[in-house]
Amino acid sequence: MRVLAVSSRYPPNYLGGYELACKEVMDRLRERGHEVHVLTSKGKDAGTLLLADDTWAHRELDFAPLAQTQVEGIWARGLRERRNNAVCRECVNEIRPDVLSVWDMWGLLPSLLTTLERSGVPLTYAISSPWMLDYAATPHRWQAVWDPQQSQGARRWLKRILRNSVGRWIDRATPVLPPIPDLSQAFFASRTLRAAYVRAGWDCGEAPVIYHGVDTARFRPRHDRTALAEGKLLVSGRVVAEKGIHTAIEALRRLLLENGSAALSLDIVGPQPDAEYARALRQAIARDGLEERVRFHGQVPHDAMPEVYGAHDVLIFPSIWAEPFALTLLEAMACGLPVVGTATGGSTEILEHELTGLIFEAGNAASLCVQVTRLLADPGLAYILTKRARSRIEQRFTIEHAVAQVEEFLATHIRRAAERPFAP
Repeated sequence: MRVLAVSSRYPPNYLGGYELACKEVMDRLRERGHEVHVLTSKGKDAGTLLLADDTWAHRELDFAPLAQTQVEGIWARGLRERRNNAVCRECVNEIRPDVLSVWDMWGLLPSLLTTLERSGVPLTYAISSPWMLDYAATPHRWQAVWDPQQSQGARRWLKRILRNSVGRWIDRATPVLPPIPDLSQAFFASRTLRAAYVRAGWDCGEAPVIYHGVDTARFRPRHDRTALAEGKLLVSGRVVAEKGIHTAIEALRRLLLENGSAALSLDIVGPQPDAEYARALRQAIARDGLEERVRFHGQVPHDAMPEVYGAHDVLIFPSIWAEPFALTLLEAMACGLPVVGTATGGSTEILEHELTGLIFEAGNAASLCVQVTRLLADPGLAYILTKRARSRIEQRFTIEHAVAQVEEFLATHIRRAAERPFAP
């Protein structure tokens, strides 16, 4: 089959597991003999890695955070809408895909979804975050210009006239109507995430849950963890408030006060899109005299992450928000790295207390200290947890299992589209 995936970012330009999962699935589909293309952004936004040219990756769309597109001038916004939609139509017409797979639209324009809906190609969604909830709740600037319901008095009357005259003509090239996504044509990264969309009023039909998977050949234990004497702690993820990294830093301070250990350290690996939060963390580190104990490493190439996991003793996963699904947990568990984390959102479908890891109360540094101390004091516990965690990954969360399900999901929607009666 011929697949066109759409994602706002695509590695090596990425922020987190969503984009990495997309690439892993697309790479494996290509290995299975399918023709796969990806339409994504140019990636010129701050904080991303340099891009590489791939003949199948069409890095042509303008990227702009939602906050930026909501305040830019309407003329500039209209030009952006027109340019991106022209690129989208050209890509679909050139590739002539059998199926479209939308992964992420954060940083892209919602009118692109309308253009994809109108293409006549079966349109599916891979939902791994609440991006669609945010988009649906936002009165987007371009569509708002044409919506009479978002104005009063004479302005509403004028918008009706414009919408019924030139609006219809403009809509053909640059959609002024908002998209109406059909989430019965989606799969979700976790049961928790699917339930969140249902609670928000979305009709998800029989949309399945397909967990992301990890390459267990690349992410594998480097050695048996018979001792954790070095006390090298790791946090991996975006340096933003909802990831709870401040809790890990506070826990380190408490551990040092309680144990006076000279060995404990904390490495923070990940991009820093929130400069203010990163600055506040550094100030707290300096205030508590932890400069020699805490190190920021920025974003590390994904290919290097197995070595990063292997060089540490404990992964701390301190997220305080309802994580849709956490690829970091899967990778660390596959690498035999014991995990101490919070049970938020989709993480509860991976991390089980005293079975595949240890759980602490979100935002509670004292609770985190207790669980880290347990691991450091009992290498046997760490050994048992990592063996069970690796077994769980091999049973339920391999990339081969995930790709097989995605492949069947896409093929099913191609067949269903072909079976629909022709409507002239």
